[in-house]
This record gives sequence, C-alpha cells and structure tokens, in this order.
Amino acid sequence: MTKRDFSKARALRNIADHGFEPVDGGDVPLGKPRRRKSKASLRKEAAAMMSPSTMITKTLTCRCGHKGKVRIPLARAAGPFRCVICGVRL
Repeated sequence: MTKRDFSKARALRNIADHGFEPVDGGDVPLGKPRRRKSKASLRKEAAAMMSPSTMITKTLTCRCGHKGKVRIPLARAAGPFRCVICGVRL
C-alpha cells in the first residue's frame, strides 16, 4: 500500500475535465466531460469575432487615373497594392 493521497490529483483532474470543483468535497456529478475545440474551429471563431473596426476601407488612386476602394485589415494599410486594370504597383 502506498502512503500517497490521490484526492488532490483527483480534484484537479475533475476541475480540468468538468470545469468546476464540487462544493461538498464529494466527487463531481456524472456528466459529459468538456471536449477541447480543434484548432480549426478556434481559428474560425477568431475570424468571426474580428470586429469591423480592425478592417478599413481605403481608396486607392493609380498614377494612370484609375480609382478603387479596397477593404483590408489595418495591418496591411501600408500596402503593397497593384492596380487591377493596368497592373502598376502603387
């Protein structure tokens, strides 16, 4: 027999599996353990939560006179851009 007390490890495992600790000190009531979300679903959620304030609308004017509006992330505001009609890099 071992002198180790596994109650602390069991409680920590219950917290990790079920998301809460029992108040009365007993075991967690039976239920489905929470499943980890896949990285792909987390990426989809992050893309969906991206607010419109991080996206900007920028009007581009080419040297040849073409104009156009683009909707881009704030991080890409500096460019580089290319005119779709004549192919000149802006």
